Amino acid sequence: MIVSSAISGTFVDEVDDALEDTTDETGPADSGDDSDAGVGEPVRDGNFEFTVGDVEQGETTIGDDILSEEAQGEFVIIDLTVKNIGDEAGTFFDSDQKLFDTDGNEYSASSEAGLLLEGNDVWLTEINPGNQVEGKIVFDIPTGTTPATLELHDSAFSGGVEVSLE
Repeated sequence: MIVSSAISGTFVDEVDDALEDTTDETGPADSGDDSDAGVGEPVRDGNFEFTVGDVEQGETTIGDDILSEEAQGEFVIIDLTVKNIGDEAGTFFDSDQKLFDTDGNEYSASSEAGLLLEGNDVWLTEINPGNQVEGKIVFDIPTGTTPATLELHDSAFSGGVEVSLE
């Protein structure tokens, strides 16, 4: 119950911050000039700057002998750097990020699988101004599907920015 209240409080704070970011036209909350961005190119949404690194596809199990996650299809693992370019702390949620395939289907992140990657810091983390974290986002997609675009968000309510994976 205490954990639920703490998470709810954090979520409410994030919603308030997101609404401020989308209406504040003076800060770094732009989300639009990066429409042709690709892997390795920094893009911005709200108070976060994202850089997508390697994209790995084909794993069907993540974890170890004790704790593991089996893909329904296969995992796509995306290296990601998230930098806070704002003037206050912000929380990155992997669940706010979306992957689209070449047919336009939308996939949500697999937080459970992301948790099982050793040293992964980006499934849910607070980032102070000027700091950055590096980690991986995991998506479970049908075997043989081609990932086309990653849509990255500062929050659940931001406009998002797209990065081409092709």
